[in-house]
Amino acid sequence: EKGYVAVGFESGQHTEEASIKNSISFTWLTMAFSGFLNRAEVKNFKKHYKKLQKSAQYNANFYEITYRHRLSDTKDFKMMEGFRSFEEILEGTPLAIEKDEFIKAEKDSIIFMPLYQEQGEEGFFLIRKTPIWALTLSAFLRRSNFGALLHILPGVSWANKQKQSLLVNTKVAHFFTKPFFHLLGYRNRVLDKTHFAMNNRELTAKNEMYRNTWWYRITTNKSIK
Repeated sequence: EKGYVAVGFESGQHTEEASIKNSISFTWLTMAFSGFLNRAEVKNFKKHYKKLQKSAQYNANFYEITYRHRLSDTKDFKMMEGFRSFEEILEGTPLAIEKDEFIKAEKDSIIFMPLYQEQGEEGFFLIRKTPIWALTLSAFLRRSNFGALLHILPGVSWANKQKQSLLVNTKVAHFFTKPFFHLLGYRNRVLDKTHFAMNNRELTAKNEMYRNTWWYRITTNKSIK
C-alpha cells in the first residue's frame, strides 16, 4: 500500500530442513535478481536456481487466490492429511475438520498452503491458474493506461481526491466483474452489499526508486534515463 515493491516466498513447513535450504537459495537469488549482487558474486548461483526450480516442480504459472479460509483458533481446525500446495482437488473433497464439521471443496479448484502446523491465521487457500492470454491482455491494458478511463464508466467513480482508488456501484456497474478490474491491477475491498472499493497499488508505486533496474525496464518497456 505504501508503493514499495515486495516479494513473498513460501518455502514449505518451517520446521523442515528442505524449507530452510529453500529459504537460503531464495535469499541469494533475490539479491542477484534485484541487482544488489552480481550473479558472479553469488556462489553456486545455478545450483540455487535449479534447487528452487526442482522444489517448485518446474511450475512457472501465475495464480489468483479465490478463497482464504481464515482461522479464529487453530485448536478447532485440523487439515486432512496428504494435501500439497498446487494440488488439484475436486468438488466435494473433504479438506479439513473445523468444530467437528467437515469442510468440503465447493467446486473444482487448486489448494495452496494447507496448514499442518500449530500456528497460522489461515487453514488453507484455494487458487486458480491465470491463463497466458489474460496476462498478455493485462500487460497491454496497463501499458496503454486504460485504467485512467475507468472513472467515466457508468457506476464507477474516483473514491478519493488522490485518484488512487475507485468506487464501484454494483447496481449500476453490474456488468463489470472483479476479474475485469484485476486485469488492470486493482484489488477489491467490499464496503457494503452494493459497493466495493478498488485499490490500485501501481498508482502509488515509487517508480523513481526502480526506474533504472532491469526488471522495471522490461515490464514497462522503458529505457534508462
